[in-house]
Amino acid sequence: MPRSSIFRLPAELRRELDERLLDNGFADYRGLAAWLRERGHEIGVETIRRYGSKLERRLEAVRLATLQARAAVPTGVGDEDGGRLAEALLRLVQQKMFDVLVDLAPGDVKQLNLTAVARSIADLGRLKLLERKWQEDLRDRIARRAAAAEKQVMRVVQADGGISEAAQGAIRRALEGIVE
Repeated sequence: MPRSSIFRLPAELRRELDERLLDNGFADYRGLAAWLRERGHEIGVETIRRYGSKLERRLEAVRLATLQARAAVPTGVGDEDGGRLAEALLRLVQQKMFDVLVDLAPGDVKQLNLTAVARSIADLGRLKLLERKWQEDLRDRIARRAAAAEKQVMRVVQADGGISEAAQGAIRRALEGIVE
């Protein structure tokens, strides 16, 4: 059960309060209390200030998480980048879960569904293992295709009378570059 009376506000009114907090730069709490009073909700200035402070911290955390994800994942789309994105997001979720557990007040533990938290942590671990397996499978498939392509190129080269060793080395390096 949420502790703040703000969470008992109708969802639309709370969304408008959030917008007003953002628009006011998390200031003018007295004005916001008066505005809520006009709408039939008696909520104290300190309650709004605490709620605003928590909202501001959450928004900052989202902003930082977004920056971290962008920094961890190179631009562009592809299988490799998708794998990096999944890995970066998985790390962020793990960090956020850890932050939630660290920030728990002793009284909040009773409200926490430990079974759900444990299941989430186990699911994250499984996801990490599946991600690693997917990456290994992808590398193996690419290596097999590169080896098959190299054999095919060599067959064609030999059938056509051959090419210089320098050209063969260049082709081999190009194919090996695909694997990396």
